[in-house]
Order: sequence, then C-alpha cells, then structure tokens
Amino acid sequence: MNENTKSSSTFNQIIDKFKILLTIIGTISIFIFYNPTGYSYLHWIKEIPFELTTIYVLYMFLGFILLLPVFLDLPSAWKAAGFKGKFIFFIYLIFLGLIFYTQQWYLDQDNIIWAVEASVVMFMLWGAYVNYRDKKRYSVYSTEEQGTQEVDLH
Repeated sequence: MNENTKSSSTFNQIIDKFKILLTIIGTISIFIFYNPTGYSYLHWIKEIPFELTTIYVLYMFLGFILLLPVFLDLPSAWKAAGFKGKFIFFIYLIFLGLIFYTQQWYLDQDNIIWAVEASVVMFMLWGAYVNYRDKKRYSVYSTEEQGTQEVDLH
C-alpha cells in the first residue's frame, strides 16, 4: 500500500468518526435550544430586548447554528430508519402516550416537551447508528493498483 492510500484511508476513518461525534453533538443541541428548565437558548434570547443590531443578528445566528444539526440529521435519520424503524418508533410513541395518560403526566406541559425532545434525540441517534452500521456493512474495499497491463485487441 503506498503512502497516499494509507493517508487517504486514515483521513476517511477520522472523518467517519467525526461525523458520528457531530451527530451526537447535534442531537444534544436540541436540548440546548429549548428545554423547560429555563436555562435554554430561547429563554435567554427572550430576555434580550430586540433591536436590529449586529450583536442581535449574531445571537440569532447562534440559534440557527444550534438547530442546523437537527435539520440536517433528522431527514437522514428518517431515511435510514426504513419502514421497520418507523413502525417500531410509532409503536414506542403509542406506548409512551399510554404511559403519559395512565400516569397523568400529560397534565404538565414540561413533561410533554421533555418526552418529545428525548424521542427526537433517540430517533436521530438510532438513524446515525443505522447509517454507521450500513456504511460498515456495505463498504467497498479497494485494492492498490499494481500497474497497468496492455491488452492486445487484435
């Protein structure tokens, strides 16, 4: 294996591991953007008086950055889940709703928000796992080219 192939392979492995870490960070960013505790981006931005200044635009950009991984990963997770994954997630949501009803947790809006956020995060992490698993399963192994061979067609 020549040096370029080794370094390219190592670089691709680092990028793959970084994508997984970025997905995990992205799913956690939904909790940073909004959570019922009062210590979230939306709670913080509401306290700042709105004036169209550079600093406020930067604050809005920070909110966009927090939501960007969610918007990028959720469609990928949806696609990766396939029919079976979506069906299992739907059944999970039914049981979660039944537990909320029997325990009367639905009376508190904060409980609903936590459950929805946790469900979205779990779904996105599941999608990331499926993408990673499928990439490992269906990856193509390349071989080093040993040289060219001339073929006589006549």
